[in-house]
Amino acid sequence: MPAFPVVDGCNHQQYCVLEKELRDVLTCSVLGIRPEVTLEWRAFRQETPIVFTQHAMKVTQKGDVYDVSLTVNYDITVAAQDKITVECHAVGENSELFSLSTKVDLLFNNAKRRKPRRSGINYIEEDIPMMKLDTRYSEKAERFIKQLKAKYEILYDSVQPIPYIKDSMYCIDKVFVEGGIERMTGISKGEAHWDILSSYEELVKENGSKTKLKIVEGEAGYGKSTLTLQLLYDWCKSLHMSPLRGVDVVIYLRLRQLGGVKSIRSAIRRFILPMDSDISEKDVQEILNQMNSVLVLLDDFDEYPDRENRETDFYHIMKKCMFQEFNVILTTRPSCVPEAIAPHFDRVRLTGFGEEARKMYVEKAVIGNGGEAVDKIMRKLQKNTVLDDLCQVPLFFVVFAHMTYEKEDFVTFNSVTSFFRFMIASFHRHMRNKMRDDNVAKFELMENEHKELDEVAFKALSGKNQKINWDREKLRITLGHEFYDHYIRIGILLEEENLSFADTSYPKSYIQYKTKVRFYHKLFCEWYAAHYVAEQLAGGKIHSIHKFLQNLDPFDLQYVYRFACGLNKIAAGKIIQYLQNEIEGKKFAILCTLELEDKTDKFLKTVSDLVSSSAITINKDESKLLQRSTIQVLEFASKNQVPISCLVLDEGIAEANDGGISLKSGLYIPVLSTIEKLEIRPEKGTEMTQNETLAVFKYAQECHNLKNLTFIDCLLPLLFSLESLSSFMKSKHPEVLWKPSKHEMPLDISNDTWKFGNSQDSWLLTGGGTGGAQGARAPPTFPQVKNVPFFYIKIEVSQVSKRPGNQNEHSGRAVSGHLRGL
Repeated sequence: MPAFPVVDGCNHQQYCVLEKELRDVLTCSVLGIRPEVTLEWRAFRQETPIVFTQHAMKVTQKGDVYDVSLTVNYDITVAAQDKITVECHAVGENSELFSLSTKVDLLFNNAKRRKPRRSGINYIEEDIPMMKLDTRYSEKAERFIKQLKAKYEILYDSVQPIPYIKDSMYCIDKVFVEGGIERMTGISKGEAHWDILSSYEELVKENGSKTKLKIVEGEAGYGKSTLTLQLLYDWCKSLHMSPLRGVDVVIYLRLRQLGGVKSIRSAIRRFILPMDSDISEKDVQEILNQMNSVLVLLDDFDEYPDRENRETDFYHIMKKCMFQEFNVILTTRPSCVPEAIAPHFDRVRLTGFGEEARKMYVEKAVIGNGGEAVDKIMRKLQKNTVLDDLCQVPLFFVVFAHMTYEKEDFVTFNSVTSFFRFMIASFHRHMRNKMRDDNVAKFELMENEHKELDEVAFKALSGKNQKINWDREKLRITLGHEFYDHYIRIGILLEEENLSFADTSYPKSYIQYKTKVRFYHKLFCEWYAAHYVAEQLAGGKIHSIHKFLQNLDPFDLQYVYRFACGLNKIAAGKIIQYLQNEIEGKKFAILCTLELEDKTDKFLKTVSDLVSSSAITINKDESKLLQRSTIQVLEFASKNQVPISCLVLDEGIAEANDGGISLKSGLYIPVLSTIEKLEIRPEKGTEMTQNETLAVFKYAQECHNLKNLTFIDCLLPLLFSLESLSSFMKSKHPEVLWKPSKHEMPLDISNDTWKFGNSQDSWLLTGGGTGGAQGARAPPTFPQVKNVPFFYIKIEVSQVSKRPGNQNEHSGRAVSGHLRGL
């Protein structure tokens, strides 16, 4: 099956530049296609002043396949045009079975005449970024910039929110919505601190940056590649307010394509410039040396096959050993941030879609305006709490928004697996609806039987260097031609044309395009790899689960684990047990547990193992999905009388009462009757008022099995009124401890304050002004903090001094206050 129409004069390229007259002829063809399709020439943009006439279609049948060609005359109606973009694509009854499209830039004779020089510089068309006034650029440099822009235009003008809907292609500017974005401001005691950025444009502003190198990190589906396409659009359009207007050249490379390519000049020549370009690798170097401002976008470092190779230009660029004056932006998943070079980079992270971003996307890309239709989609989302959390991931929300707009009876979901299963089924269902009834059984077979694809995906992700693109012909043989073609038509697999040549000194006849194949998104690769993992573990074919999974890093490939657990209960039990034995594995084990939809005795045992063995932490920096999943596991344990050994609330409390604890994320922790220990860790140095502290006490009272309540790294009231603690004293209450630093102080309820020291020699804390009270002194081992107003009153528990006949008795009025600096 042909990958794209071939245009006469384009040397079998999917994109090329042709020099043409204002009135001329164009021919495109597809050879060896089945079933027959109809071709059409059209302007790539509606407003283009071009008219097509004398359409001559020729169809030749050769056995069970067809050769189809279309020749047209065209007329440019506005003579001032220098360049227009046209497209040959498939239309009609069978067009949606194929993704057939070839775009051509037509350059006209008037474009060859150079513009007069102005102010000592070469005049360049308005859509090229503003050049520095003291710089001259060669005609070859101008041509280089035009060729870059022509390539980028194809990329940002061909965004497909749902891959199986071939006719829904968008310009990036029509669908791009900013999600959350934060910049790392520093690291303190091993913990990163982040501040919110006002806009993605801050990425390319020099002010406030400590370096020209930036890492943009985000989990799978969080929009890293979409962001880079928006940056390309801003540069190509030279938007007036964009900081990219002053950038001379932007180099955009997808690192997943660059396995075995060591030179950035070779990468530019092979993956950006057209096949018939007269610009050599040496020219590329010379042109870049002319430029005052260059931005290099290196996308998908986590998918880069050679990320361990230290002999590539890309490694040297990241180490600041090459192109030191260039601005560089590297995108990657957080788990794949190159730690050795990260200290040299500014770090930025994408945090996903909040409520406003979701609504804006629906208005901008789905509905086209606001109103009831937008509210209807948002209500569907809010009805399903799991889906609401999932849709913090922009990729999931985009698919949800488009699908639910088309489908009235959109179902609800209880897990990531159920949502993804529905999404994959929708891809196949859409294709079945377009085909004849007699093909349905065959389509259903290919939908459900995909073991070869599962194994291919697993081997790609579990290799030493993840390589998730394949040679087209080899993959077709592995999967079978019919299966391969089907998954290409659906949009789960995509083809990319890569320029390949052995040596730049060879003549052009040795240069050719090779077709590489990849998944629509890496998450799809994880979905099929998870099927392989589930089958192998459930079938008892794996003797060492550690050896089998050791190259599947849960931090990088969490969805492989979650999907596998949702696909098979037997595999889930083995995976969860494996994760619990790994460092930081408990968080992933919780997510995997919630993928199990059948709450059986085995599920109860899995939950028991999770919550009884060690502390469960809910951190403010965790995703809402992870927080909700953790709360669901805790609720299930409590309702089924499973002891919860310890819950740590790390910087996430908004407020508390006797009914539950509200988190800053908006989620709510109900009373957990089986919890045994609760640790409250506000942000370090936070002062909790008496009311806030007592509110936590009230919650603790309702947790009937709670034995210990500990406050860590915060400032608490020194005294409590007897009335406020009366109910606490009358009930069976837990031990209450305060650890403002390394010191641990229990609450002395009988004296309404905190106690410092051992049982033989203890100290009651009171606080007040800087004057203090007569006879007050600090415990011998207690830290002294400069300019801190606190004092202590010593109480001998036995009321008898160690020196005979000397009894220490002190009195004084306690003053409410906070203990600081501990």
